[in-house]
Order: sequence, then structure tokens, then C-alpha cells
Amino acid sequence: MKLQVLRCDIQAGVDSLDNGQGKPLDMEVIKTRGRKIMAQKDKS
Repeated sequence: MKLQVLRCDIQAGVDSLDNGQGKPLDMEVIKTRGRKIMAQKDKS
């Protein structure tokens, strides 16, 4: 059941990209957010 849900979610994402609804990932922003989260976890 979980596999079918995952497949549906992936297909929805692929369909949105095919329709031109995607946007490029900004890896620097993603890395910065991840580093902030990790830094806060280290302080706890």
C-alpha cells in the first residue's frame, strides 16, 4: 500500500514538472537551512 502511495506522489511531481510548474533547486539555500538545523540540534 505504501509503495502505491509513493508512486502516486512521484507521478504527481513528474506531471507538474511536465506542465512547466517546476522551479530550480537552490542547493546553497538548502544546505544553509540544514546547517542551521544541525547547529540547533548540537546546542540541545
